[in-house]
This record gives sequence, structure tokens and C-alpha cells, in this order.
Amino acid sequence: MKKLSVLVLIVLCAFRPANKQVLTISGLIVDKQTNRPVSSAYIVAVEGEEEVLSTTDGKFTLRTSLSVPFNITITHKDFEEIKTNIRDTSGSLLIQLTPLTK
Repeated sequence: MKKLSVLVLIVLCAFRPANKQVLTISGLIVDKQTNRPVSSAYIVAVEGEEEVLSTTDGKFTLRTSLSVPFNITITHKDFEEIKTNIRDTSGSLLIQLTPLTK
């Protein structure tokens, strides 16, 4: 019985999902024409799971379980949508959004 318990424990540990590494990206979102911070920009790595809004001073921090390289999408009602490829998470990003033409 003891051997069976040990065997079951070994099997359960072998099929346990591995812990995923969490990466953090941060940056600043600004208006490309005025260089002013853009608040409430929507930054998405995985829709519904890994998403944040930029703060009133345009800053954001996003945590993701994706491995580099990966894409993020930035949207705002007053600006063109932008997609950017993240290859390095060590520095701070500067993302410039182009205002929509009215």
C-alpha cells in the first residue's frame, strides 16, 4: 500500500502544470502630435485576461504570461489603433498614438 501511495504521488507530480514565468512591460503612451500623455488607452496582450488602461499621466504596467516575442494592441477612442511587437521587456516603452482625423 505504501508503494502504491508513493507511485501515485510521483505520477501526480509528473503531470503537474509547470509554473509560467510572468513578464512585466511598462511604458508611456503619448499623443504623437502634441507629445502629451494619453490617459485611458487600452493596452492588451491577451484580451479578457491580460489588459490594462493607461493612467492619467499616460503610464502603464502590464503583466503577461506570454513569452517574448509577443504582440500588444493599444486602442483609444480618439486615436488610431496600434499593434507593436514586444521582443524585450527590460526597458520602458514609449508609444506614440496618432490622433484620428475628424
